[in-house]
Formats: sequence, structure tokens, C-alpha cells
Amino acid sequence: MPVFTSIGLALGATAATAALTGAAIVAGGVGVAGSIASSKAAGKAVAAQQQAVAVQQQQAAVQATRQRRSAIRQNILARAGITNRATIAGVADSSGLAGGLGSAASQFGSNLGYSNQMSGLGNQLFSLEQTSLGAQGKAKLYDAVSGVGFGLAGSFMNPASGPSTVFSGLMPKQATT
Repeated sequence: MPVFTSIGLALGATAATAALTGAAIVAGGVGVAGSIASSKAAGKAVAAQQQAVAVQQQQAAVQATRQRRSAIRQNILARAGITNRATIAGVADSSGLAGGLGSAASQFGSNLGYSNQMSGLGNQLFSLEQTSLGAQGKAKLYDAVSGVGFGLAGSFMNPASGPSTVFSGLMPKQATT
């Protein structure tokens, strides 16, 4: 009779071990599915952030164009004002008028150069932000994958969660003498 009890306990322990292995496989599958969903969501977030950066870049380009046009208008008005005052004063053919027009042109060129330089720096900033967002997305993906891998490895390596602990209530206690 004790032989049948031992066989029954061994079969029960084998079935329980198989159930535990099946549960570990299911848990691993759930972890992998969660990792895939997390990486997809992170990818969508990165794509949305990159689109937002692109819109900001378009806004900056529109603003820079507007500032350039404003500078051109101001230059035209300044030149017309200088020419008008010189004509009224009767010095339209003087070197003073030429100097005033040259000064206005120089100031215009300086303002336009500054605007172009700031626009270029803004484009560099937007490019770096997009690169950063892409790298952050990849980091989140790799973090999720490593979490699943380490979680699965830990479940198989941890002796505390092994069959000896899980099935300790099913095994008969050995009599101590």
C-alpha cells in the first residue's frame, strides 16, 4: 500500500510540476505581450512627439518668413523716407543721401542675417529634439524587452519559487527519529 501512495504522490508532484511549467510559460507569454504592447505605445508616443516638433518647426519657419518680410517693408519705408526728406531739402543728389541709403541697406542686411542665423539654429534644435525623441523611444522599447527577459530568467532561477516550495504542502512529511 505505501508503494501506491508513493507512486500517487510522485504522479501528483509530476502533474503539479507540469502545471507550474505551464503557468510559467503563460506568464512569460503575458509578459511578452505586455512588452510588445508597451513598445507599440511608446512608438506611437514618440511619433506624436516628433510630429509636434515638426509642427513647431513649421511655426518657426512661418514666423521667420514673417520677420523677414517685415524687415524688407521697414527697409523700403526707411529708404523712401530718407529719399523723400532729401528731395524736400533739395539735397537729392548729395553724398549725404547716398550715405543714408547705404546705412539703411547695411542695417537691413544685418537684421536679415540675424534672422537667417536664428532660423538655422532653430532648425538644428528641432533636428536634435527629433533625434532625442527617437533615442528615448528605443530606450523604452529595450527596457521593456529586458524587463521581460529578466523576469522570465528570474522565475526559472529563483529556488524559492521552484517546485520544492510550491509543492511543499503536497509532500508527506518525513518522520524524524
